[in-house]
Amino acid sequence: MNILYFEDEQMVWEMTARFLKKQGHSVTHFDSYAAFQASNVKTDNIDLVLLDIEMPNMNGYEICRALRNTYIEEFTPVIFTSGLMEAHNIQEAFEAGGNDYLTKPLKLGEMKAKLAKVSERVFQEKNQQDQIKEANDVAIRAMTTSGDLGCILHFHDACASIHSPKEIVAELSRLLTQFDLKASIYVHSIPTFHLSYTGVENALELKTIELLRESKRIHTWDNRAIYNFDKISVLILNMPVEDMDRFGEVNDLVCLILNGVNARLNAIETRLEADRKSELLETLFATLTRQTVDLTKSQMSLGEQFERVLVNLEVKTMEQVTRFNLIEEEENALLGSIKNSLLDAMHIFEKSEHLNNKYNAVVSDLKSQFYQ
Repeated sequence: MNILYFEDEQMVWEMTARFLKKQGHSVTHFDSYAAFQASNVKTDNIDLVLLDIEMPNMNGYEICRALRNTYIEEFTPVIFTSGLMEAHNIQEAFEAGGNDYLTKPLKLGEMKAKLAKVSERVFQEKNQQDQIKEANDVAIRAMTTSGDLGCILHFHDACASIHSPKEIVAELSRLLTQFDLKASIYVHSIPTFHLSYTGVENALELKTIELLRESKRIHTWDNRAIYNFDKISVLILNMPVEDMDRFGEVNDLVCLILNGVNARLNAIETRLEADRKSELLETLFATLTRQTVDLTKSQMSLGEQFERVLVNLEVKTMEQVTRFNLIEEEENALLGSIKNSLLDAMHIFEKSEHLNNKYNAVVSDLKSQFYQ
């Protein structure tokens, strides 16, 4: 880190500065605020201020306020050092804009730990600031390329009504050509296919896309760049490296375009998969219905045969019974038993038919629900 250090005791600052430099930090030291002002030192790259409270002319609290007002960023941490760290001293330090404190005599191990913690926080805050700056830069570049954005919005509107991946890729190729970009486009699904700006499949372009497919989302080298998304990869062969501002604009615009294209290809794939499942289920229901009809016909035929067999059985039984010279009471009892058995058999058959009817009703209900 770049450390700005205020300490008027020479022995203390020499020992502390030596320790900090051994830890890999860069230290700029002053023994008073007046010396700091006279130096015209640059403060835009200061990562941390180490500030003694008991300074000549201006104390540490006053120096901290002056630094906060004029010289250092709001997120730049200030650590106070002093032997006066009572509760009211700590409170005043924080009110002046301090972030932490170290009591004298300084313990180097404690200082090392606090600096490590501060260094991590500085890195995180700088990273956030960089992200905010990058977002602002993108927004500014986007506003300066409103014509390009108009083309992109028109393109996405057109894609919303296209249901063929090949037609979308053809539209994408035409759009990139409007931006004077030579592009090789490869779709990874539904099904896979390749389209080069030349109109002819190029084995070298395909091999390049294949090799860099899993590398990272955006990979640039020389005047080439490849953009990898879930459903699509695009290799640009003529990025405007001679104009880095335009290079950044093109990079942002291509990402914006391909985000939308990838989402549309995902939606189409989902729709195609749903249609495929629908056709499958329709075939399944048709087969099931056909088999049910065949089964019902077979059962009806078997039922008729079963009924004829039972009737023949009853007639033959009566003929046989008359030969046994049974008394009337015995004959009636035997015939009654046979009739009861026949009725039970008929009841079982009717119950089977009832179950089959219920089965047909369930199948019919499933079909009606599926086609709603």
